[in-house]
Amino acid sequence: MTTSSPSAPSARAFAVLQEVSRRFEEARDRTAEVPAAMPSRGPARLTIGMAAYEEFDGVYFTAEAIRLFHPEVLDGLEIVLVDNHPEGPAAPALASLAQKIPGMRYVPFRAWRGTASRDLVFREASGDVVVCLDSHVLLRPGALAALRDHVEAHPDDFAQGPLLYEDGRVHATHFDPAWGEGMYGQWGVDPRVDGDVPFEISMSGLGVFACRRDRWPGFHPHFRGFGGEEGYIHEKFRQRGGRVVCVPAAAWVHRFARPAGLPYQTTWDDRIRNYVIGWDEIGRPRAQVVDHFREFLGDDVVDPILAEVERERSSALTAFDGIMCIQRDANVDEWPDVWARFHALGVGRIVERLPAIMTPGNHHRGCALSHRAAIAEAKRRGLRHVLVAEEDVVFHDDTNAVVRRALEQLGDTPWDVLYLGGVHRRAPEPVAGRDALLAPTYVTTSHALVYHSRVFDRLLDEIPGVEGATLDDWMSEYVAIDQYLPRRIRENALRAFVVTPHVASQPALLNYEDADLALAERFTIR
Repeated sequence: MTTSSPSAPSARAFAVLQEVSRRFEEARDRTAEVPAAMPSRGPARLTIGMAAYEEFDGVYFTAEAIRLFHPEVLDGLEIVLVDNHPEGPAAPALASLAQKIPGMRYVPFRAWRGTASRDLVFREASGDVVVCLDSHVLLRPGALAALRDHVEAHPDDFAQGPLLYEDGRVHATHFDPAWGEGMYGQWGVDPRVDGDVPFEISMSGLGVFACRRDRWPGFHPHFRGFGGEEGYIHEKFRQRGGRVVCVPAAAWVHRFARPAGLPYQTTWDDRIRNYVIGWDEIGRPRAQVVDHFREFLGDDVVDPILAEVERERSSALTAFDGIMCIQRDANVDEWPDVWARFHALGVGRIVERLPAIMTPGNHHRGCALSHRAAIAEAKRRGLRHVLVAEEDVVFHDDTNAVVRRALEQLGDTPWDVLYLGGVHRRAPEPVAGRDALLAPTYVTTSHALVYHSRVFDRLLDEIPGVEGATLDDWMSEYVAIDQYLPRRIRENALRAFVVTPHVASQPALLNYEDADLALAERFTIR
């Protein structure tokens, strides 16, 4: 299948404009008030999780059907609802519903949009067994108990059930591993479904699936938008020593029809990008993705998308699981310019806008609380590391090359904090054999810091999370986060490095950069 489209350069420009528009819309959304997350009620035997986007009706009927028709799982049941559009009109009703249904928790997630937000179900779950299902799925009586019991008996299994037609006949037991119309996986029926014994399959659609929480391998942290998870997550599970099985008793129906249209945006850009990222991660040939989409959409559509994907994947900053940029809500109209600096480095689709915590009277308090919020979010999502930047950050024109060399030189060396820039109040020390890294002795500023997961808990324990007397005491001792970090570094409580030359700065700091290398002239300010 081929389609006509603009030339590759104009198509790429149009795609960038679309992404800017989408990012600006999401940034404006992130200034809105959202319902509060509900706390966990403690350990559960079974967690049922749904990730929804403007889907009140589906959530309502799925949740109520569980309560009415699956009484055998209600004892020790937790229902986690991840709302992927908590700024939207459905959010208050969803939050209210969660207050009314016993065992249900409302969890807003606004960082980015996408079907991989289901990953948060497993991060938030307290049950040992987790059943994740779409928010418009109904299950045959006994299906939930069958999935729970199977996974408890076979903890290394990724369990799914057969999909039924609306008339109750079996529509499919699995996906055959084949491409068709922009998707990997085509429905198939295994005759063994007529029996009672679970059997191994290649993969299936992700309308319903179950596994142990501690066996969940996670989606790639850079997935965005719709698509790319089928086949990828199954193979990732197998590579960790597990099996994928169909449990005949766990039958389900799925509402596919959308007469009012989809409430969320789906694009070929997101789908192709997710497939490439996923295929690279599990070691499958990227050519499988490329060849199918070239045949299905045509070179003129696919080539600009692939060029953007390749530019992103070759960026050194994709080495970090998360990139969060702190910005004041009052400045949200400037987000397209801030976003453009990250897009210029190839990571426009990865960077997230994190609303700054405002503390009138002393901005250092808000800065510390905002960095702490970024670290807490990174921990909640199971990220290995997160780059936290501030809204006025500017980047050196050789950022990717310098960061790539610094990361190569770090290798397996343990580190807690990596500075991409800073002001050296005392001369840093060289690192033997590593010309892209320095050991700081007293470096300040916090405009571009990478925090490693091995230090998340320590920072969250030591930096108070709310305004009050405890934060007052912390501020009296440390004054600001950019004074706290170097002090803990000097006390050997944190292992830190600084990339050299600096690749991140702020307009007010450019005079501090090394004039001999003319660095100040090589920072891009938009």
